[in-house]
Amino acid sequence: MKIISYLQQIPKPIIFGIGIIQLLLIGTIDYLVINHISLAIFYLLPIIFTTWFWHEIAGMVISFLSAVAWLNAYYAEEVCLTLNPSIPYWNAAVRFSFFIIITHLLAAQKRAYDREKDFARSDSLTGVANRRFFFEMLEDEIKRNHRYKSPLTLAYLDVDDFKTVNDRYGHNKGDQLLCLIGTVLTRETRDTDIVARMGGDEFALLLTETDYESAEKALVRIVSKLIEAVQIQSFPVGFSVGAVTLVEFVQLANTVHLAQSILKQADTLMYAVKETGKNRIKHELFGENELDVV
Repeated sequence: MKIISYLQQIPKPIIFGIGIIQLLLIGTIDYLVINHISLAIFYLLPIIFTTWFWHEIAGMVISFLSAVAWLNAYYAEEVCLTLNPSIPYWNAAVRFSFFIIITHLLAAQKRAYDREKDFARSDSLTGVANRRFFFEMLEDEIKRNHRYKSPLTLAYLDVDDFKTVNDRYGHNKGDQLLCLIGTVLTRETRDTDIVARMGGDEFALLLTETDYESAEKALVRIVSKLIEAVQIQSFPVGFSVGAVTLVEFVQLANTVHLAQSILKQADTLMYAVKETGKNRIKHELFGENELDVV
C-alpha cells in the first residue's frame, strides 16, 4: 500500500517515463529472443502501469508503442520475411486492439475505484470530508509536525440554533444550510487545509502549517464569512468555535492518542463557548489553559 501511495504522488510525466523504460526493456528482450516465444503478455505491464497511475490516453499511447515494438521484434527473425507481408501487420493490429481493450477496461475500473474512494472519504450531503478521513489526515499532519516541527491548528465548529432552522423551516432547509456552510468553509480555506463534517451540525477544520497568531486571524475571517453568508440567506444561526494549535510535538503513547487528545480539547472548548453565550471563538495552545476568546 505504501508503494501504491508513493506512486500516486509521482509527477505524471515521470510515470509516463517509467512506462517507456518498461516498454523499452520488454521490447529489447522480445527482440533478442526467438520469434516462436511470445512475450505479448508482458507488454501489459507498462500499459497497466501508465493507465492506472496516470490516464487512459497515456495507456493508449503505450499500447500503440507496444504493438510497434512487437512488430519490430517480429521482423527481427529472417524467417518472417518469407511470409505474406500483410500477416505481421495484421497480427500487430490485433495485439494493438487487445491492448486498447485492456486499457479501456482498466481505466473504467480505475474511475469506479476513485469514485468509491471519494465516497468513502466524503460526507454525502455537503461534499466535504467525513469524520473518518479527517481523523486520518489529522494523524498524518501530526506526523509531519513531529518530523518538520511545523505547527497545525484544529478548529471544531458547531452551528448555534440549528435545531430552530429544522423546526421552523423543515429539514430540507436545514440541509441547505449545512451545504452552504460546507461551501463557504471550502472556499475560505486553502487547498492544503481539510474541511470535514463531523456529524449533525458540527464541522472541523485542519489548518496545516498554521501557528497560533495566523490561525486566530484565519478563524476570525472564516467565521465572519460564514455569518455573512447565512445572513444573506436569512438563517437565524451563529457559530461556536473551539480551536487548538499544536506548536511542538508532544510525546504521547502514539499518534492516534495525540489526535484524539487534540480533537477532544477543541470539542471541549467549543462546548464551553456554547455554555457561555455562543457565537464566539475560543482558542488555546494544545495542553495549555485558554489563551484567547474572540
